[in-house]
Order: sequence, then structure tokens, then C-alpha cells
Amino acid sequence: MSAPAATIFADERHRVTSLLGGVVEEDVMLRERVETLKETKLQAFIVSNPSDTWQKKDNDETEFGIKADGAPMSQHLVLPCDNTAHLLPDVGKKCEFYMPMDIKRRPVPQVEVTVSYVDELVFRLADQISAAKQNTLNAFPSDASEAERQHAHENFVAAIASLIFPELKGPSDEAVAEAKGATKEQQCLITANTMAEGIAQTELDGGVNMHEYLGKWAYKHARVRTEPPFTQ
Repeated sequence: MSAPAATIFADERHRVTSLLGGVVEEDVMLRERVETLKETKLQAFIVSNPSDTWQKKDNDETEFGIKADGAPMSQHLVLPCDNTAHLLPDVGKKCEFYMPMDIKRRPVPQVEVTVSYVDELVFRLADQISAAKQNTLNAFPSDASEAERQHAHENFVAAIASLIFPELKGPSDEAVAEAKGATKEQQCLITANTMAEGIAQTELDGGVNMHEYLGKWAYKHARVRTEPPFTQ
């Protein structure tokens, strides 16, 4: 019986060169496959995973704003590999597919604010506004110039606006009238800036229970965030 075939190198340099050559060849081959796959349109089918659905839990409304409705949480991408198997990664390897198709997001449900939601929001905003005040207005020495004080006040208002903007349920009528051609997001930014001025002034004036003030603001202007788990 003949001895098994073996690769013999003339010296260490020959061995390293041969091994590097093999790595380079494999890298080139993989790059070519990637480029080919990028230009290849695959006929695929999307199948909802029946064993992975949004199941009801007691905290659904608190965490997501709506109750679980059994919607699929994941899908299977099924595609024939007759002519593309050699281009695809090995089983178990992660990969990304880009689908040139319109995806319709589920509409955000309209959910009324609750007492518990307002309480949580008010306490959070009150703490954040207090911290913003400490980091802007209270950060300056008593002998700060008028220009420095004005700049600090503007930063305080901007900080409050950034806190209330994501909580708004929509723009004010005044903002819509002021910026008719703007997007709803831009109109909400105007609304947040205007409201932030009032909240900042109320905080600075004192004599008003800020938790009660923010509670009334929340009931009138805040929205419940609704974000089902499969859209996060």
C-alpha cells in the first residue's frame, strides 16, 4: 500500500508563502461570491412563524400601551437554492437579506392616558426638569453676567423641550397655524418649545406645586406611548 500524499515545503519561507496564497485565494473567492449574490435577485417567500406569536401578559398595556393580539413575532424566509446554494453562507451563519418591497407598519392605536401613567410621567418629568435646572441655571456663579444668565435660561428651556417633545400627542393649533407647510414633527417641535417656556417660567416662579401643574399638562397634552414588542 502506498503512503498517503503529503505536501512538502522546501523551507519555512516556502511554507508561509503557500499558506498565505491559499488564504488570499479563499478571500478572493468569497468576495466574488458576495458581489455576485448582491446582484442576484432571489425568489423568496415570507412565512409567519406560528410558534412565535405575541402572547398576552398582565403588563401588556403598561409596557406597550395595547394588549397582545397574537400577531407573529418572527417570520421564516424561504427560498429555493437550486442555482444559488454555492453563494449562500453555511447553515447557522448570520446573513442579511434586502427586500425591495413596501412594508406597512401597523397603525399606532389611540390609547387614553391613565392615572398610573400620568403619575409615572409626572414624577419622571419633575425629576428630569429639576436636574436640568441644576445643570443649567444653578451651574452659574452668583456674579454671572446677564448674557450668561440668558444663555443658561435658553439651555434650560431647550432641555425641557427635549423632555416633553416625545410625550406630546400632537401639535398645538397655534403651531399648525404658524407652520402650515411644515411636517407634523416640526409642528410638534414648535409646540414643545412654546410649552417649555411656560413650564420653565412656572418652575422658576415657585409657589406652584409642579407635580400638580405637570399632571394637568399631561392629561391635556401627553400621549400614551404604544410600541408593540415586534416594532422595537
